[in-house]
Amino acid sequence: AQAIARAMLQMKNRAGKKIHELSKALISDNWEDAQMLDPKTFASFSPEWEKIDPKENESLNQFSGWFPYLMKAGKPGASFSFQFDGTMIGFFDIGGPEVGQITLELDGEKMHFQEKSSINYNAVNESSALIAINRFNQFCNNRYRGQCFFIKTPPGKHQVVLKIASDIPDKQKILGLYQLEDITAHPLKYHRSVIYLGKILIRGSIKTSSH
Repeated sequence: AQAIARAMLQMKNRAGKKIHELSKALISDNWEDAQMLDPKTFASFSPEWEKIDPKENESLNQFSGWFPYLMKAGKPGASFSFQFDGTMIGFFDIGGPEVGQITLELDGEKMHFQEKSSINYNAVNESSALIAINRFNQFCNNRYRGQCFFIKTPPGKHQVVLKIASDIPDKQKILGLYQLEDITAHPLKYHRSVIYLGKILIRGSIKTSSH
């Protein structure tokens, strides 16, 4: 014990003050404030939306462990809105033959989208960019697993309004030549614009509102 004490004293006498600088982060995009939230805890929904229990729906029951409830709407123009302070929004939803597209209004202005990847977009004012985000993909000829997407916004406080788009995507083209049997046999099942919202995703903080 005395030897350890002597060694500690020697180290104390030799040690000096030094500034320790952190090295550059491997990933500079900070996600510490990312949140996945139940929609009705803070968002407001237009009357077209209904709250459904996935356990009571045969085709949605497999997702009941992920989502305690889903918000469902199938009418173009049906919207939900919320306020947040941050840099990104998105949602976690369920795909299928009937799903459609989503548009965004940010602070009262209709936005377009720059597609960075299949799930990542930038909200922009450029008229040449996408006007809606399509939630139907090549796997949606059946009930597709939960899927998500992210929209990067300018930093700051924002009023967000997401709406179901009126345009139905070219689902036959998306499915491709080898997956046309079901859509050919049941075209009305696909000629719809339904959204099944499970979670709202944000990077930042929310401002709650009454419903």
